[in-house]
Amino acid sequence: MRVGGQHQLKSRCRIIAATNRDLFTMVSQGKFRQDLFFRFRVVTIQVPPLRERLSDIPDLTNHILRKINLELGTEVAKLQDGVIDCLMKQSWTGNVRELENVLLEAVVRARGSVILLDEIESILSTNQSIPESGLSTYSLSHMEKDHIRHTLTALHWNRTEAAKQLEISLPTLRSKIRKYGITAPRSLNTR
Repeated sequence: MRVGGQHQLKSRCRIIAATNRDLFTMVSQGKFRQDLFFRFRVVTIQVPPLRERLSDIPDLTNHILRKINLELGTEVAKLQDGVIDCLMKQSWTGNVRELENVLLEAVVRARGSVILLDEIESILSTNQSIPESGLSTYSLSHMEKDHIRHTLTALHWNRTEAAKQLEISLPTLRSKIRKYGITAPRSLNTR
């Protein structure tokens, strides 16, 4: 029934919701509505963070690479020896999303169909600037810089498209690129 409505409406749907918060505790603290909690809490699946299931990285990597190649129309699916071992040594504070971003950048940087170990190490070393304590101490300007860099990388440094995706003007994007000292990889043709 709609809020303020008088008639019941029928619906056949399933809602899948995900969170990294402890909703049960939030309900007891009055920070989350109890009625909403019990509507959502039919089947609960606890998924441990990626750092606790590093053995999933080879399969996740293959799945993510297939997805990226499909989205970008690329054919970068091979990994140089040592890449998986390198990925499995990371703490992955950003979970699967962080792994996906690293692989996306690696695909964009790839000069052929193989992701090189040197490229992965280079990407991971630039991502080490995120504090181990998580994003709570990660500054807003740092997040903006990374978001702009990832958007530009994903769009092969097409600044016009990046400005549209970021919902800012092209001059504003250029200003932020200068402000943060973001540079395009040599292998990309910038627009």
